Amino acid sequence: MSASALSLEAGNIAVMDNLPAHKTAGVRGAIERAGASSCFCRPTAQTSIQLKTHSPN
Repeated sequence: MSASALSLEAGNIAVMDNLPAHKTAGVRGAIERAGASSCFCRPTAQTSIQLKTHSPN
């Protein structure tokens, strides 16, 4: 369990970006076990531009 999950408490909301690693069952499970809930930021045009700019391909 990550340090971030350890700091969550019941009733907290974890707001995450749309990184695929954040959408795994393990991350979701750690948040739920802490009694918290999660939501994802809506992708924006600026985020899409940054991801394309910093892509190693």
